[in-house]
Amino acid sequence: MDSTSNLTKPVSTFGKFDNFPDYIHGQLKIGHRTSILKMYQIIVLTLNKLNNFTTKLELSDADHAKRQEELMVYEVGIADGSYFQFLDHETMTKLNAYNQLVKTQQVSVLLDVLVVISYHYYRNDKKIALNSDHNILRFVITSRVLNIYLYNAKGIRRLPLDQFLQRLFDKILEEMKRQHLKTFTIEAFNTL
Repeated sequence: MDSTSNLTKPVSTFGKFDNFPDYIHGQLKIGHRTSILKMYQIIVLTLNKLNNFTTKLELSDADHAKRQEELMVYEVGIADGSYFQFLDHETMTKLNAYNQLVKTQQVSVLLDVLVVISYHYYRNDKKIALNSDHNILRFVITSRVLNIYLYNAKGIRRLPLDQFLQRLFDKILEEMKRQHLKTFTIEAFNTL
């Protein structure tokens, strides 16, 4: 089997999670004035930058004062049928192949993503892991609307869902501004 057949086969299920739930915990609806292809590219760039992104975290636990540093790390996976592939060089290649499919369709785009947020802190120079949050996102891009559906699959929501969606929105907006694109407006923002 040659390497091109490995790329074309996954594209048919690539980007769609077969078991995306009917019930969601949050939605972000954004009106935009850019092409479907460009919006898809913005989403992919944002997810790539979010992957392995580390930031400080403020926790409200009783032993908070004993901790030296608290961090959260984002890890991104792209759906491929019934599982997710970690966002690495190979997955980015598949996203670029999917990009060509988006270019030819120009109707709407669906992209399912798993974002795992790992939390840890340091105590006496020892790294201590906390429970992670597993959030499944569905991006639905049409000619004038970007819908982001959020399902919290696992975790205690150490980072509240509204803050998670807001951070995602801020990252997407940052990428659009960086590329000097017309920004968009939030039409709906709901979380449970």
